[in-house]
Amino acid sequence: MSVKDFPQDCLELVFKFLGQGHDLESVSMVCKKFLSITNQVKFSLTLHDPVVQFLPRLLLRFLRLKVIDFSHFNGELEGLLHQISQSELDLDLVNLSNQRTLPVDGLRELGSKMINLRVLICSNIGCLRDSHLIVISYCFPFLEELDISFPLDSQASDFGLLRLSSMLENLRKIDFSGNHLITDKSLLSLCENCRSLEEISFFKCFRISQVGIASAIRMRPSLASISFNIEKKRIHGPGLTPSPINLDLIDSFVSLKRLTAIDLSNSFISDELLISIANVAVDFLKKLVLQDCWHALLLLSWHNNTSSESHVACMARTIPIYISCLVGWDYSQPPEEEKDSYKELLAIKRAIATKKIMDPDELSYKIVTMDTLLGYSNFHH
Repeated sequence: MSVKDFPQDCLELVFKFLGQGHDLESVSMVCKKFLSITNQVKFSLTLHDPVVQFLPRLLLRFLRLKVIDFSHFNGELEGLLHQISQSELDLDLVNLSNQRTLPVDGLRELGSKMINLRVLICSNIGCLRDSHLIVISYCFPFLEELDISFPLDSQASDFGLLRLSSMLENLRKIDFSGNHLITDKSLLSLCENCRSLEEISFFKCFRISQVGIASAIRMRPSLASISFNIEKKRIHGPGLTPSPINLDLIDSFVSLKRLTAIDLSNSFISDELLISIANVAVDFLKKLVLQDCWHALLLLSWHNNTSSESHVACMARTIPIYISCLVGWDYSQPPEEEKDSYKELLAIKRAIATKKIMDPDELSYKIVTMDTLLGYSNFHH
């Protein structure tokens, strides 16, 4: 019995492990049967400029497409979206990133056909306006994930995002980073209206205040992931000074009982904020990113006569989470090449837990040198 004689459902399962790239394409050239099967398991299509002329054939060939990616395409999108709208496809995800602007007419037509679209990615758009957000909310009312991050020219304001948040009730994940006109109003509206919201990112949205962030967290305690940065403000001369961390923001993390990921990259942060996150989310937190943060050392004040069991336990669980901050990986599963260094770090944790490190100078020294142990300056995540 040859491979070609295998039942079709078995071959489909095998071919799905090949991914959506060149390997699947190579298999499709073996025989007509394999060609037919690969057509059935192809669910993602990335369009480049040379491929566009074949789009009508591709839409007829791959009838189970769920994802179409235009992020590498540099031409006119209106006509392509018209062709897709006329097909029999039922798409889950469309990626329109890196375009000069959003094709409003094409989106309207696409929305009239692809009513089940769940994910729309519009990152790095040349110009993003309130009108674009309103069109998106009207055309795709069942969206669950939306990325409108880092437009080159952001003219989107609270007006557009308030309208969007009032209409996309099923939204679970949104990234509006880099839209500098957005304020607390939009953040609070998203957390109030989008009751399924689990993940939110708003880097470089410095009109959103720490008080606003704290209020949003308390309003939506079911958040599993939150990403933002606390602005570094320039003072007299070339230096930067930290914005004081609002105590209300620190205390608000108590509400996030399901927090699994937090990214505070490029922020000024305080020891109190780190300890608050570690104490509250220690059972669920899997990812804590502090890339390019300032004042991110966990400086522990520990008197020589400290013997409180609870204090020791707190430090023992805080340290491994802090370790993961330095390199950005899950501290429960260190990379293979970092395991030797990680063993030494675990030894520090055990020493703290068993009270063998009681001298504050020794403890501070070990914490400060953790990034050296991990080769942080050469580690890229």
